[in-house]
Amino acid sequence: IWCIRSFDAKTRAYARIWGMSRLFKEVAGLEPNYIIEVIAQRFDKLDSREKIKTLIHELMHIPKTFSGALLSHRGPHHEINDREVEKILRNLNSGSPSSRG
Repeated sequence: IWCIRSFDAKTRAYARIWGMSRLFKEVAGLEPNYIIEVIAQRFDKLDSREKIKTLIHELMHIPKTFSGALLSHRGPHHEINDREVEKILRNLNSGSPSSRG
């Protein structure tokens, strides 16, 4: 997983995630990767807790297979929303294993 900071991006997002699928391996010999892009002008204004929540949210888009694909916000076995992000954050703060499983 790579992390980058973008400046002057024309988006309302605080951060976004990009996946590099198996196609990149087949064509260019690159293993699946993910890039989390934080949008500096928006992300930097968040307090520490909100920054962590934003990064958790982006990480939740990565499937357990780490295939380069991205999970949508809503799937048959998962949801990516503030409630689920809060659960993970509480588990991290309490030292418990993640509920994501």
